Amino acid sequence: MTTARDRYLARDRVFLYDVSEGTQDRAIEEITGVIYAQSDTGDPLRMNILHGTEPTDTPRPAMVWIHGGGWGWRGIKDTYLHGTYVNYPFALEGYFTATIEYTLSPRAPFPAQIHDCKAAIRWLRAHA
Repeated sequence: MTTARDRYLARDRVFLYDVSEGTQDRAIEEITGVIYAQSDTGDPLRMNILHGTEPTDTPRPAMVWIHGGGWGWRGIKDTYLHGTYVNYPFALEGYFTATIEYTLSPRAPFPAQIHDCKAAIRWLRAHA
């Protein structure tokens, strides 16, 4: 699997945001497939995490990528490839980033998707 760093360095997409000079060489850890909850349908919900490896004395700001699609399409495979890649420049800037999976509306009616997103935030807060 191509990593977020590989895709970022290859510049195979255009960024709306790019990193400041001097931060491009920071070490970033990519953790994929972290199970943060079970969906209402019983399926595991996963997230990908990107964060810097250098220790800090203060908490890092966090951001979560919730993929679009009107709750109805784009599975975790697309999210892994796109969301983690989009988060990469923010991880280089010092953010703790997560890309989350949620139950799509064909499998569970709304508001199951909001419950999944809230569960991801609760998991991140509990493991900060």
